Amino acid sequence: MGEACVIGSVIEIFAGFLGVGPGFLLMPTLVTLGCTARIATARNAVAVTLPSCSACAAHIVFVWRAWKES
Repeated sequence: MGEACVIGSVIEIFAGFLGVGPGFLLMPTLVTLGCTARIATARNAVAVTLPSCSACAAHIVFVWRAWKES
């Protein structure tokens, strides 16, 4: 469990620098570490939630500012 958290964090940071979602790297890694597909899917969903919410919030702020200025 601890090993999966450390590797998952590294994958998320790496994916963030690349501008892609961590799911395509995280899911196979968790399955390789011995997680069942069901558990790996749940962990992947949780890992993708934070970057998705922060990107959505940034987009809303950008659109709101552009709308306010026009």
